[in-house]
Amino acid sequence: MSVQDTPIRAIDVGSFPLEGVDIERYCRGAIAVEDKQPSPDANYFIHMHNDVFRKKLRALNPATSVLCYAQGAYRRDMVSQFLDPILRKGTGLQKLQDAYVWNGSDICLRSEDARIAEVIALQEGAKELCEEFEVEQIRHKVCVTGPFELMVRLWSGMRLKTQYAERLMEHLTDVVQGFVKTAYVETKHLELEVFTMDEPSIGVTGIEDIFVDAASDRSLTHLISCWNKIFNCIPRAPFKGLHLHASPYQEIFNAHWNLLEGHVGVVVKRQWLEEHDKFVRAAIMRTQGPSIPDAADAKEAWNRIKAGDYHHYLEPREALARALGECVDHYGSERVPFAGPECGLGPWDWRHGQAMALESLSRVSEVIKEFNQLRRTARQARHAERPSGRPRKSD
Repeated sequence: MSVQDTPIRAIDVGSFPLEGVDIERYCRGAIAVEDKQPSPDANYFIHMHNDVFRKKLRALNPATSVLCYAQGAYRRDMVSQFLDPILRKGTGLQKLQDAYVWNGSDICLRSEDARIAEVIALQEGAKELCEEFEVEQIRHKVCVTGPFELMVRLWSGMRLKTQYAERLMEHLTDVVQGFVKTAYVETKHLELEVFTMDEPSIGVTGIEDIFVDAASDRSLTHLISCWNKIFNCIPRAPFKGLHLHASPYQEIFNAHWNLLEGHVGVVVKRQWLEEHDKFVRAAIMRTQGPSIPDAADAKEAWNRIKAGDYHHYLEPREALARALGECVDHYGSERVPFAGPECGLGPWDWRHGQAMALESLSRVSEVIKEFNQLRRTARQARHAERPSGRPRKSD
């Protein structure tokens, strides 16, 4: 695959603040959609999800971007979204208060019960959205939480030290495979462009010692085999992504993904990308919260933000442009097909948080558009400087 001279496109990670949503009804509706039970709550979920997605489309421009469904930060987060269906329809898990607990038996969930309500909502509303934005198709991204991350969350819920358990990993791999199979549905108005598996705990502090020697670690080899079972279920998506919060081991490049989504500061060797024919999403915007200077009065800053005077606390366009330029310089333009925020914006659920998230996405879109224009102008200038052809020999 090559993206030489192809414009960089905006892409987001998924989680987004659900401002103005009755979260209890929203979650009931999502369950009804997943369980194929038409109801007013199901209709409410579809309407509210697609309304948030519409706002993201407006901010990023559907003609030049790939958007992920809107994933909630709470109650419909990256863990509950994939473990709650096991509690309802499968076997092997229990829930004590807010913690998931593995009871030691086989974790099972039939593929037909592994459905992502947000993707179904998009399928329902894609035609209307295409008509509204005057595009033929919406190119979208689906994200699923990987089996390693789900395993980490289970150990955490049981208040046990995280360990690599092959049997547990294989159960969770089967579950994630089910979600992948049901999520891959293309319609006339909806095209799956990117499929990403989220594994944020790989390599982070407290987890990195699971894989003692990456070059020969049996657990890492087993993990990669589990990932490949999942990636191999994706038949036609041009990009199969892996979302990480820390720099990856070189051995991970042997897995069957081809797009690395890393946080700001995650750097890999360009040589690895070229040897394995893989690409990177440029992380050009931090998502940990408002950009409040260290010397500023934090309380005063938050008061201004919650009063609606938040523009000073968004990451400036100049910083976004600089980050994009540095990434392209480091990896080469042919290895950077996408750019966007480093992670999801779902935790921005404070007052005016959604407006700040949308403005941030708009800034990302504008910076990418300007970068593409400058690159195109420079390319045209180089082309104009070339000789039009060799002079003809005289007779």
